Amino acid sequence: MPSPKSHLSTVIHNNGNLMCVVDLETTGLNPKSNEIIEIALLPLSSSYEIEKSVIPFHLMLKPERERNINEIKYKENYAHCCLNGFESGRASEIFLEWFEKLQLGPNKKIMPIAQNWPFDRSFLMNWLGYNTFEYIFHPYYRDTMMMSLFVNDSADMINEKCPFPKLNLTYLCKMLGIENDRAHTALSDCIATAKCYKKIIERHD
Repeated sequence: MPSPKSHLSTVIHNNGNLMCVVDLETTGLNPKSNEIIEIALLPLSSSYEIEKSVIPFHLMLKPERERNINEIKYKENYAHCCLNGFESGRASEIFLEWFEKLQLGPNKKIMPIAQNWPFDRSFLMNWLGYNTFEYIFHPYYRDTMMMSLFVNDSADMINEKCPFPKLNLTYLCKMLGIENDRAHTALSDCIATAKCYKKIIERHD
């Protein structure tokens, strides 16, 4: 029996793959020694707006490695995840269930949009394992950090002022007039990244 056609409004040139903004909060920068403690995925519609027909994926993970609290940058986030997070294995099962419910169709995947996707990708591969990661995520990603570098290069080529002297999400939001009241929480950063992405591509319409 063929899979049901997805009800989602996807971008035509993505051929049925779904664009989702992805953001992680982690206990540090090294995917081999640090962990994901919060993850969010926010599907986008064909107009690059938040897809309202789908509940975003948002989950906290319980840290499995003991860590000196002084090493943690955002201590409140960490403490909240320790108390309310899912065990890593169960969290990955819940994520896979969420992905399957999207009903994207055979061989269709999530096309990620992120702020510094290579960083998130390394943590996701460690968490999910290579095969599950490849099953869920399409290799064609978008990255607001890399896009900002492209905009800077384009400006430099015609001797214009560099639009984005800094590339972190907080600074991009400031330059693009986007509010992010709960920065460094995964769902709020997803929403901010989605807005940054749309504003950056609108600059080149």
